[in-house]
Amino acid sequence: MSDAGNTSLLRCSQPGCTFDVDGVCLEGLPAGKDCPHRIRGIAEGDTESAEESLGTAEKWISLPDGYELSLESTFEITRASNARLIVLAGEADAGKTTLISCVFEQFSEGMYAEHKVAWSDTVLAFERICYRSRISSEAEKADTVRTKGLSPRFFHLQLQSNESGIFSDLLVTDVSGEAYRRALNNQEDALNLGFIKRADAFVLLLDGERLASKEFRQDAFRRGLLLLKALLQAKVLSSQCPIRVLVAKYDLLVPGKVDKNTSQFVEYVEAEYKKFGDENFTDFQILRVASRPNPGSSLEYGFGIEAVLKDWVKEHTEPIMDFKPKVDPASNERESARYLWRQ
Repeated sequence: MSDAGNTSLLRCSQPGCTFDVDGVCLEGLPAGKDCPHRIRGIAEGDTESAEESLGTAEKWISLPDGYELSLESTFEITRASNARLIVLAGEADAGKTTLISCVFEQFSEGMYAEHKVAWSDTVLAFERICYRSRISSEAEKADTVRTKGLSPRFFHLQLQSNESGIFSDLLVTDVSGEAYRRALNNQEDALNLGFIKRADAFVLLLDGERLASKEFRQDAFRRGLLLLKALLQAKVLSSQCPIRVLVAKYDLLVPGKVDKNTSQFVEYVEAEYKKFGDENFTDFQILRVASRPNPGSSLEYGFGIEAVLKDWVKEHTEPIMDFKPKVDPASNERESARYLWRQ
């Protein structure tokens, strides 16, 4: 008798599945047929088969499911390697997810930014966000699946340098723009973004489409600055963290495509951010990018993204922290206080 015809000999290793109790498969497969989580149960007197099954199970290799990682599920990667955490921030539709999909699409063609992909725990997650930009989706124009939910999700790439052969693990966050919008208005919501404290680079995207609009440009300009200020005030963003501000969708702001007033406004925005960044951060840059330019644009696909990626995998110099107080303790200070100062 086959396994499919005798459900009493089948069990399921998937948490939450009640197949071994009521015969109902969690995946909805009839009688659990072809379910990858199905294992053979132990029949009475079948100790030899049980030992054989146990030996086979010990040889199984646990593979990731391929979808986005939660904060907790990134710990295995960060424990095993010197992974770099890249935090993408910005308003909804600023282009955060599109940037991630652009990076993956570039690597799908082969070597990119002098690196190649060695491994990824989130291949299916990459494929999902890229789907609507492909012909197979039958969409009228290339698009990107929007990020939902307020919790951070992480995309993983392990890259190998073509020159040195060194491996670099990248964990890139994609958080809903709504989470950052809330952080502007409530410090408690800003504190909920505590994962930013671990960032090796903080990337703020400014929506070029909104900067091109005379109706929305001032709002887009000021909200980015307010977000940086709010995160600094909540102390989830450190002044020592490398900051990269990206003027996204730059294909909509190319001089000659927009009027002189808009070009001057973009230059003003860049100057104001540069001034703020130099005053508050030790490593600050502002760049122009266009992950997916509109058809007919003079900019190539992934304009400016290669330089951004190279910056992510580059080892930045860690600042030397000086914890010694600037003033020596007074001569009449208590000995307990002087001991604390010496430590």
